[in-house]
Amino acid sequence: MRQIKDHTFIVVRDVHVGSVFSDISLNGCMFDNCSLSRQNNLAKRTIVRKVVADKCRFIGCQIGPAKFIDCHVMNSTSNDLSIFWGAVFKHVKVSGKLTSIKINTKITSLPEESVQALYDADRETFYQSIDWALDLSEVKLSSFSCDGIPVRLFRLDHETQGAVILENLPTNWQNIVKNDNAWLPWLLHNLCLSNPEIVLITPLTRPKNVRDKFLNDLKELRQMGIVEPV
Repeated sequence: MRQIKDHTFIVVRDVHVGSVFSDISLNGCMFDNCSLSRQNNLAKRTIVRKVVADKCRFIGCQIGPAKFIDCHVMNSTSNDLSIFWGAVFKHVKVSGKLTSIKINTKITSLPEESVQALYDADRETFYQSIDWALDLSEVKLSSFSCDGIPVRLFRLDHETQGAVILENLPTNWQNIVKNDNAWLPWLLHNLCLSNPEIVLITPLTRPKNVRDKFLNDLKELRQMGIVEPV
């Protein structure tokens, strides 16, 4: 495995179709306004395989619809929300203290409908053939949201994380959940978006009073049968 330590990558663009980045260990590196994976060729999307990133920092980076396979990211941060546009994951572990992560099914903020449909179909086929996608059981985040990955493909910590499957919710769930429950906005938001499955990750890097509120309210939801283990 190639070792890269304390290196700064500035405005490095993945402009080639079919790029493959594999067998790389990154330690203490910084990525400044870099981009990964183009959106115009499904058959030749970028593949990131067997890459380990530890104590890295990402500033203003764009992450497009790459395939991440057998990777591990730990104790790494970004200056803003890290958005993965149309990416898919197989055997990817995220651990340690990180910032905020959002995984979108969309390949861009305004994708061409016909191209997006190809990526959607590919994503569904991809997730039907693997045993697990993301291991978040040892991560500490400030926020996490995800579309498109079935909850059965997550590895979670049952004390601080859980799943909500909308078809399994009690019919009266909105009447029994307290209005001040920290997770209620997340549940209502995802219902409005018609997301059938939701993963809830307690924001363990936020101030103690905030994370304790989320933890206690998660426990309450679990006792009601609203949050399920994965």
